[in-house]
Amino acid sequence: VTGASLHPFFVVKAFQQATNSSLVPACRQLYEAESMWAFTRAFHLSCLRFPIGVGSFFAVNEVARPSDPKSYTQRAAAGGLAGATAWTLVMPLDVLQSRLMGQPVAPGRRYHGAVDCARTLLREHGPRVFVTGYSLAIFRAVPVSAILLPVCESLSAFFR
Repeated sequence: VTGASLHPFFVVKAFQQATNSSLVPACRQLYEAESMWAFTRAFHLSCLRFPIGVGSFFAVNEVARPSDPKSYTQRAAAGGLAGATAWTLVMPLDVLQSRLMGQPVAPGRRYHGAVDCARTLLREHGPRVFVTGYSLAIFRAVPVSAILLPVCESLSAFFR
């Protein structure tokens, strides 16, 4: 639900980054060219990406988490592994989603859907394009997840 309700904001952010425009002109340009549908660009990829990312995140954490709840280091390692795994699985979808959300409005559209975008990117840039930004995502995800999961688990145990 959260991903769905925030999706229009992700579209505007990606469009602003791709077109170097500020908030109001970006929203106006999207709306005038494509109506309200502009704010649902690549929504189907979000619907696919979020369950894969969140599901793998918690599944890996559950499997890797130590049985001793006092072992913060092992719990942090499990959280970091969970974050890295989630981003590894969703990075190709994230690349497609970012390209679709940030492309110019019609008639200057470059891609006509996710499959066309994937084929075009693969043909023009090769398979490595689907991991563009991976190192930075991992650089951020591992420490954030290593801190977030053990802290949330500790707070949850504290308030039980």
